[in-house]
Amino acid sequence: MMKDWNSADPKAIGVDEATAVCIDTAGKAIVFGSSSAHFFKPYCGAPERCVSGSSLNWTKGVKDYKVQGTTAGTNWFNVANWITGSGGVWEYWTVNNGTFAVQSSAPAGCGITSIAKPLALEISKPQGRRGLVVSTHGGAFLGKQVFNCRGQSPSVSNAKGVVILK
Repeated sequence: MMKDWNSADPKAIGVDEATAVCIDTAGKAIVFGSSSAHFFKPYCGAPERCVSGSSLNWTKGVKDYKVQGTTAGTNWFNVANWITGSGGVWEYWTVNNGTFAVQSSAPAGCGITSIAKPLALEISKPQGRRGLVVSTHGGAFLGKQVFNCRGQSPSVSNAKGVVILK
């Protein structure tokens, strides 16, 4: 999708046999059944090599939130923000010269790799001043300011409040 359709941030849902995903109007994807559902998005950019006749090379790969289904539907993932969930684990799927691997920690060399859980970031403009403040709302950095730009032109990729730290 990234190469053929020039999609900058594709997302996908994969559902194992004997499992269903029901998404409510708020974006809460509830997983029912005896197996798992997977919520995929690229971890750090497009594949390094994705051409016909050659082996795939995607060393940064895909981030997967794997959610175990239950008969009561107690486990879920939020497809409105693609960050929060309950009852699942983060996995990273990579392909190195055609060899597929699944790992529990993020591949090295892209963004912040020492944070085990995803963070929710809040972007705010200080009242009466120029600038931008980015604070966290999760993980080990709860409530800590991670970026502050006063009077400078910050490199923010999305005006809706998504910040990509590189």
